[in-house]
Amino acid sequence: MRPLEDLGVEVLYSLSPAAWGRGFATEAARAVVDHALTTVGLPEVLAEVDEGNTASTRVITRLGLTPFATVQGELGPLIRYRLRP
Repeated sequence: MRPLEDLGVEVLYSLSPAAWGRGFATEAARAVVDHALTTVGLPEVLAEVDEGNTASTRVITRLGLTPFATVQGELGPLIRYRLRP
């Protein structure tokens, strides 16, 4: 988790290519999102995904986050997602 500008808290992850496609990102991110919304009591959780990164989009949408904005990132467009309990 980290602050996302002045919007709120973002869940993020990065895996070695050897770990891709094995469900680790979904499992870990789900635990973090659940902790953030229940134990910590955040009003929402955010995420940014590079436009066209279908694998990360699948992870984020599996967690129930929905898109709400597109912004320009350093390497191109980013889709912003949020989940409110």
